[in-house]
Amino acid sequence: MATVVLGIAAAGVLLPFVSGAAVQAEGAHRTLAAKLASDLMEEFIRGASYEYDASQPFFIIVTVWVKYNGNEIVSLSRLISK
Repeated sequence: MATVVLGIAAAGVLLPFVSGAAVQAEGAHRTLAAKLASDLMEEFIRGASYEYDASQPFFIIVTVWVKYNGNEIVSLSRLISK
């Protein structure tokens, strides 16, 4: 009986630590995804070539999505003008 009570008490004490580790891992994934999205955006902007009519306004919205296991982690949008 004492083992069962001790096991329940230990589970109650350890549960916040386990959920804290999961939150920390999710934060690390989001940070990495934001860095990746930023790098992809910069690579796209540097490598893009386009033509435009100087008499007309020229704007493009570029959006980069980073997904992990099918779930969107971060999206980054930038308005580009010439």
